[in-house]
Formats: sequence, C-alpha cells, structure tokens
Amino acid sequence: DAMRAGAVGSIPGGESADILTRIFDLMASGSAGEAEAERLYATVLRPLVLLMESMDTFLVYGKRLLGHRLGLPDPDPRPPFTPPSEFGLAMVRRYAEAMGPL
Repeated sequence: DAMRAGAVGSIPGGESADILTRIFDLMASGSAGEAEAERLYATVLRPLVLLMESMDTFLVYGKRLLGHRLGLPDPDPRPPFTPPSEFGLAMVRRYAEAMGPL
C-alpha cells in the first residue's frame, strides 16, 4: 500500500525484514509480482499492527517474535519491564509460525 502511494522504501524491524524486503522487490518488479506481494503482506500485516500498538508492546513482544523466527528461546528481559501475557505469547508464536523461520 505504501509503495502504491509513492513510497520508495521502508525501514523494517528485524522480525520482518526478510518478508518486507521480498514484498518491496516484488512490487518493484511490476504487476507480475503484485499477487505474491499481497499474499506476503497479509502474512506480515497482523504482527506489524500488534508491534506498532505502543512502544511497550513493541519491546515486550518484538524481541520474542524475532527470537521465535530465529529459533531462540524467549529472552530474559532486564528490569524494569512489562511482563508478557499468556495470550500475547501465544499470539507471537502463531505469528512466528506463519511468517516462517528467519
């Protein structure tokens, strides 16, 4: 959507850099890549909306999403921090599975 509006780049976080780069490349290649770009966009949109909810949400769940995609255990955050909820942890695991390994 941003590229269709005239954006010429994006600054992805580590948790989605691979997918957003692929989307960018597909969109830049012309209309032949748009369908695949849309499919990938649907995969990454929900996690990005979650992470952009607030800085706290980004800090609590962003590293976990990246860690899951990298196959790493959940981090041991330094105090002070907001503890994640079981619901949030389950959501991040589902998103990581849908996005695939990094």
